[in-house]
Amino acid sequence: SLENNSIDIVFALELLEHVRKPQNGLSEIVRVLKRNGILFFSAPSSYYPYHAFAHDYSRFTSTFLIRTFSIFGEILKLHIQRIHLNGIRTILLFKKVTDVPKKLIIKEFKSSLNESKLPEGLNLYE
Repeated sequence: SLENNSIDIVFALELLEHVRKPQNGLSEIVRVLKRNGILFFSAPSSYYPYHAFAHDYSRFTSTFLIRTFSIFGEILKLHIQRIHLNGIRTILLFKKVTDVPKKLIIKEFKSSLNESKLPEGLNLYE
């Protein structure tokens, strides 16, 4: 296990949607990232095609990601990229400013879950 606040840079590219409980994945990233550490992050939006072969669990709107990441840091760069026919990917360059309790991240995920818009088994956080 990595120590708290021990990593300068984290790359999490197309990762969080493959974690069964993405709130735990994000909490772990925040825990190990140093203050003023940099996170390069990308995730598919609700329009990105489902791909079951890689344990695909979640989609995230850009609004959700901006709101959630703003709890504990500063978004340095935001890019919304169109891919495939209707797919959209959100790319963030982010700087951690403060530590945040895991329960706050979990609360943000729970309050943002919308289970009605995507195929069964795929969660949408908006």
